[in-house]
Amino acid sequence: MRRMIVWVSLVLVSGTLLAQRNKQKATSTSVDQSQYTDSVTLQQSKVKAYYAIEEGDFRNAVSVLAKVSKPDTEAELMRGFAYYNLGEADSALISFDKTLALNDRYLPAYLYVTSLCLEQEAFELALTYAEKALALFPEDLNLRFYAGVAQAELGNLDAACSNLAKAYYGGLDDAEGYLIQHCYGEQD
Repeated sequence: MRRMIVWVSLVLVSGTLLAQRNKQKATSTSVDQSQYTDSVTLQQSKVKAYYAIEEGDFRNAVSVLAKVSKPDTEAELMRGFAYYNLGEADSALISFDKTLALNDRYLPAYLYVTSLCLEQEAFELALTYAEKALALFPEDLNLRFYAGVAQAELGNLDAACSNLAKAYYGGLDDAEGYLIQHCYGEQD
């Protein structure tokens, strides 16, 4: 009889342990499943937004990306790009800043935000972004060009000419006009 009680106790204990283990497994599986579902949803949203941007439907891209619940560098960058193309500079700037908050070494975000600032004639802000980015990516010719443009517009011609020359002689033909205008004495 005692053996039967011990055996029943062992069966009950092992059954309880097994149930706990299965419950943990189910919980971790549901967490893993939830993470997987979130990841798939995020990727689907980014793909939908990408196609909307490709079609020039920037409002739809913003709408799709607004549903993304998990912070994501690429999604924020695409949202900023969509806002930029909608002419909503402040919203674009916020999205680009969020992108850089998520990944402060993400070159495309620096390029977009610096370009946006130059377009908005916020030259000091453009230079701030360009200099921070150049500290991370000193060989990037586009950043050199953007820094040179901002410096030229702010009247810092020595620094501007240095950056514009590096950009131009590095192979970025877009720097030529600014280089000629601001550094070689051919003024309008």
